[in-house]
Amino acid sequence: MKTSRLFYKAFRALVVLGALTVACPAARAQIIPPLLINAAPVGVGEDNPSVSLTFQVQNPNPFPLIVDFAMWSEAFASGDKSDAPTGIGWPTADLTIAGGGTGNYSITMPLPNEIDYDDQGVTSVSFEIELSPLDGKTPPPVNTVTAANSGTFWLDETGNGDLPQQPAENMALNGQDPFPNLLYADGVYAVDANGNHIVTSQVTVYDIPEPDSLLLLGIGALGLLGYVVRRRMPRA
Repeated sequence: MKTSRLFYKAFRALVVLGALTVACPAARAQIIPPLLINAAPVGVGEDNPSVSLTFQVQNPNPFPLIVDFAMWSEAFASGDKSDAPTGIGWPTADLTIAGGGTGNYSITMPLPNEIDYDDQGVTSVSFEIELSPLDGKTPPPVNTVTAANSGTFWLDETGNGDLPQQPAENMALNGQDPFPNLLYADGVYAVDANGNHIVTSQVTVYDIPEPDSLLLLGIGALGLLGYVVRRRMPRA
């Protein structure tokens, strides 16, 4: 009788543990940090209407992840400030990433209409993202950051389990890096190949040549063409 009771208790414990393992993907395996792939730098002429950068995040885990927050910011680096792009936000952004899948986060920024023929403008654009196992969490709302940051970020206020940590939330809302105070106890930063959780790409806006310069360039090309033609003509 005593042996049967012990067997029953052990069996019940195994059932409870199995239920928790099925309900929570994080309990099945440790969360592997997603791989953050930096956007390739882009260069455009100042007569273009906009420019885009696409950051990617690869989920190496067998279970889906959801964005706790994602943030980008831009800083004018060098050159002509009037040629610096200004931030609008994400036209493409995956709030969840399937197990073994890739999330895309494209930032589109309009370019200034002014063409001043001075010099090029270089803008640095930084990106970071923190994710946790989906596990029943609902997609976060989109919020605009206006303090100390020119980008946009998401914050999941309705996840099940533990609530967002208030200090980390306040830091994110003020455009500050909340690391190591992650918003969720089960959340992890995406990191690049070197372990960095913030990556930075660049947008270079090139000046288009001045009309006078184009004219001189065209005259020079015509003169060179005439010289080549004359050299190839048979002499009398």
